[in-house]
Amino acid sequence: RDPIHVEDSKKLEVKPIRLQRELDLLSAVNLILNLIIGTGIFVTPGSVLAESGSVGMSFVVWMLCGFISILGALVFAELGTLIPASGGIYTFMMAAFSDSHPFFGPILAYIFVFVQLFMVVPASLAISSQLFCEYLFKTLVPSASDNENILLLKKAVGVCTILVIGIINCYSVKLFVKVQNLITYLKVFGCSFIIIGGVYTIISGNALQVPLGFEGTNTSVKAITMSFYGGLYTYDGWNLITGVTEEIKNPNKNILRCVLIAVPIVTFLFVVMNAA
Repeated sequence: RDPIHVEDSKKLEVKPIRLQRELDLLSAVNLILNLIIGTGIFVTPGSVLAESGSVGMSFVVWMLCGFISILGALVFAELGTLIPASGGIYTFMMAAFSDSHPFFGPILAYIFVFVQLFMVVPASLAISSQLFCEYLFKTLVPSASDNENILLLKKAVGVCTILVIGIINCYSVKLFVKVQNLITYLKVFGCSFIIIGGVYTIISGNALQVPLGFEGTNTSVKAITMSFYGGLYTYDGWNLITGVTEEIKNPNKNILRCVLIAVPIVTFLFVVMNAA
């Protein structure tokens, strides 16, 4: 074989590495729904109601948290169109501060990624996988006692679940999109099932008699803050759509569209689920 000369190698064009654009509008909407609808909606409603002190105030908290999430998602949609690169908050922080100082500018973004990678995301995944296993075992083996072997089995199932999802994402983006869409449909079906069950209970006259309105509302700053904390934790995930900007088809239009579709749907589901 003829050796490659230096002059010939200079003619080679090195193209930047780009992620494949596999997410259409429907898949992007399902991604946001899948990111927001999680364990929070099954855990926090009780604490939000307890901290707010009344049914009326709890509804106000849920609606305001949804409104705040919509505003935040719109801001991130605008940033995603101005800076069309994956990475989310890290990319935005690099664009904002990297030119201010050669060292202290980028370090803010690196600190954010470090905290997310080694603290926030692992803790969130651990909580989600643990609650998934709790509900799974209560459904499949309702009579199982929480002995040491069962607890170890739950942890093993949780770890395997995270590994399987990660392997699917690494193997094929198209396959992961299909799995993600299926999981999203199952989540929405589960929320709808709870809503229908609550409506049926009310119609059949078997609903618990609870004081409606704002009677008993807790007006302390701590209680209101904690109720909003629980609500905003449940809505967490609306900002992650910009983490996959490079994978969305026609991002200049679809990022804004999927935000305007997905976040109001989640807000409606959460408010109606609390009513049910």
